Amino acid sequence: MEKEEQVGVGAQDDLLSIELPAPPSWKKLFFPMKGGTPRKNEIVFIAPTGEEINYKKQLEQYLKSHTDSPAISEFDWGTGETPRRSARISEKVKATPPSNFK
Repeated sequence: MEKEEQVGVGAQDDLLSIELPAPPSWKKLFFPMKGGTPRKNEIVFIAPTGEEINYKKQLEQYLKSHTDSPAISEFDWGTGETPRRSARISEKVKATPPSNFK
């Protein structure tokens, strides 16, 4: 379920953000830019401590220092709008009818 709200986060204070699904007790905010394709720097995770996580490396460091945190595999940097390339390919393969060779 997506929720739009005005949130002040770092240099993105006046932008509209969309809250996306995140691991328990975390927030995931998406700051869409006008035009173009979404980039990772438009995704911000807010840790239970209130710390803003902007990059995967920063997330890895946070998770190492907070051992009670969820696994890194639970964090998705995507916006949910466009499926990953591998998912699109597997869907295409499923949709293609098998050819009968004789």
